[in-house]
Amino acid sequence: MDREFPKVLVISHNVFSRTMNVGRFLADTFRDWPSEKLSQMYFYDETPTVTLCTDYYKVTDRDVLGSIMRPGKICGHVLSEKDIDASLGNSVSGRMKESNLYRFKNRHEKLAKLLREAAWGTGVWKTRQLDEWIRKTSPDVIYYVMSDYVFPFKIVEYLSEKYDIPVFVSIEDDYYFNFPVKGLFDRIRRYKYRRNVEMIMDRSFGVSYACDIMKDQYEEQFRKDGIIQFKSAVSFPAKEQITQHKKFLYAGSMSFGRWKSLLEIGKNLEPYDAELRIYSNTDDGSILEELGKCSSIRFMGFAPAEKIEEEIKASDVLLVVESFDRESIERVRCSLSTKIGDYVGANRCILACGPKEVGSIDYLLRNEAAVVSDYEGLADAIDLIINRPEEARRYTDNAMKLAEENHDSGKITDLLYRELSKATLADRN
Repeated sequence: MDREFPKVLVISHNVFSRTMNVGRFLADTFRDWPSEKLSQMYFYDETPTVTLCTDYYKVTDRDVLGSIMRPGKICGHVLSEKDIDASLGNSVSGRMKESNLYRFKNRHEKLAKLLREAAWGTGVWKTRQLDEWIRKTSPDVIYYVMSDYVFPFKIVEYLSEKYDIPVFVSIEDDYYFNFPVKGLFDRIRRYKYRRNVEMIMDRSFGVSYACDIMKDQYEEQFRKDGIIQFKSAVSFPAKEQITQHKKFLYAGSMSFGRWKSLLEIGKNLEPYDAELRIYSNTDDGSILEELGKCSSIRFMGFAPAEKIEEEIKASDVLLVVESFDRESIERVRCSLSTKIGDYVGANRCILACGPKEVGSIDYLLRNEAAVVSDYEGLADAIDLIINRPEEARRYTDNAMKLAEENHDSGKITDLLYRELSKATLADRN
């Protein structure tokens, strides 16, 4: 018997995407959901690049500011199938890479974020157009992806109350326990943020977490049982041609000090016939200068998803890295890298360098799905991978099993279907 999928309104900062981390996670999560049962409201100036969904409502900082400055101007845009540009390699608009409201001067960033929240707090986004779009899409469930801003909570609360729509919360990054605080303005924002998290957790009928570490911490705090949502894996055959020259690959963000671990790996590769290719969109000159001093590192810049897939197939070793400095550890401790979903089914050895208390490293270590090391053990870890491949193969085999157990697309859809269907089942009873 065919399943009756609930109609889901996804509310998130980013649109479904092939490139941006949150967008990629969402596109993967709902990849098997019927498109007619899916709509999305988002807040960043992006163009939809995937045909997963055909009903979008976009409200940006520019819209909010424009409506405040010109009363009567409609705040927000209804997008449809004709607005999707699947040819774009990156969904981020070239017109606006950052919010206009906090781009004016870096030294005013803390105040500007408060001003941004205040601008959204005026409620100019509560328009007849939004009401008509909600009535047209008639969602059964709101699937809300938490960000580090307060205003989306208010939008979710407004729509949930006005249209009696139950809320499911997705937490991919931890800001409740690890909200960055440097000064008075951050303390004010943290206080408001925590109050809204507590409100939405109390309101929600279900919640998903990024990893076991996050699940344990949030369930203890909120007494809210939930599921862990993994990104699905793509399976690749083993590399056809084994060469003496070994290719290591990292594709992802350099933030939170990850570049430091990449540099340590690069230094340990110098005695070997090996190279580390790094694909990232960072333009930080100081980071690129440090990486450029290492002869085994090649910085390749940004590349679209299709190119990264080609590079995975051509590589021998895939890297998952985190920083060892305390501030970075606290910031990413409860997160699970989207790269893990990309890598565990790739039939390539994974080298993970980072602290064991971080979610991504913990996950790979717990399942023996990667050669895991700190800086002191890197030389031995790389020697194992390059000179004793038969021993390293055990980790690759475990990663493939993990992909089948936790990262199968069908299983992910089944789990989400069961969880989101609880809202509509409750209405029938």
